[in-house]
Amino acid sequence: MATDKERVLAWAAREGEFPLPDGPDAVGTAIEPECGDNLTMGFKTHREVITEIGFELTKSACPPTRASAVCTAQLAKGKAVMAAYLTVTAKAIAREMSTDGELDEGHVHCALMAELAFKRALSAYSAKKQAERGGK
Repeated sequence: MATDKERVLAWAAREGEFPLPDGPDAVGTAIEPECGDNLTMGFKTHREVITEIGFELTKSACPPTRASAVCTAQLAKGKAVMAAYLTVTAKAIAREMSTDGELDEGHVHCALMAELAFKRALSAYSAKKQAERGGK
């Protein structure tokens, strides 16, 4: 397991590219119980494609958590909702932030938190779409 510090810092430095969009179609939140970090991810769509995605994160969050959120947003942006569901995984995030596709034990929870917040947003989006269709 080898988290690559340079990759993590490069991803984390891009945080400003992904602010939480105004009036998102859906949001999802994950809270890390050990450190108390709170990550909220939200996105907008057009014709079932994620056109805008961003997040809000606890100010004290560590660089690997920031990097995981940025990586999640980058992996999802421009993809169809269902494709994004399959694409954004903790394993995919780990591949971007490490030399061998694995993260140090202390950073795995960061990738899992980002995946969870995003998938909760997807679940909220699905529920919203189902309600718009009259629950069918």
